[in-house]
Amino acid sequence: MSPFKTRAIQAVRQSMRAGISGQYSYCKGRLPRAFPSLIDQVGTKMLFDRLELWGWAVIGRKPDDLGFDDLFGDCFAPDHASTVPGGMRTINREEKDAKFRLEEEGQWFYLAHVCHPDTRTAGTNTVFTLWVDTDSCGGFVGDDFYGSGYDTDFYVGCIDAIAAMYGVPRWCTVHPDPKHRPFVWFTAMKLAGAPFPEHVEADIHAWR
Repeated sequence: MSPFKTRAIQAVRQSMRAGISGQYSYCKGRLPRAFPSLIDQVGTKMLFDRLELWGWAVIGRKPDDLGFDDLFGDCFAPDHASTVPGGMRTINREEKDAKFRLEEEGQWFYLAHVCHPDTRTAGTNTVFTLWVDTDSCGGFVGDDFYGSGYDTDFYVGCIDAIAAMYGVPRWCTVHPDPKHRPFVWFTAMKLAGAPFPEHVEADIHAWR
């Protein structure tokens, strides 16, 4: 079984266990409809990891300058006391925890970039000279960016930007079935002349 299918199955099983245990009650009875999305998320992350490994894409971060009030708004306002178990005691504790975490982990602005291939050597080695910005978003505390959903949007943005350089369809349209999407994307990019590293031929078959 390919690494892609193994990780996809693991993601589905993990979500099933969470749904059955009631950890995410909204999943109950809806998991079959969530399967394609879970599989697509796995494929998206695995593909972005390849692009990052090859030096084609990168997600970086820099300190954000939002203040505490701008970041959390009225989350800890006394008006919410009647709707929170424990009232103001809970709100005050959570506000204290948020301030501590902000101080310890910082707040961050994330940026995504892709490389535009400028020259090729012997059809295998590519020299990248131009970075293209694809996405940016701020207001994240610590590593909250990852797992927020914005991370997946960034991955897809990078994949689509690189595909557009070679006239390859966008990630969501390259194939309707997320199980086949990574392999079809790789194949389309190869046929379009993308300068993949030498070892990518074997890599492609890991997605079948």
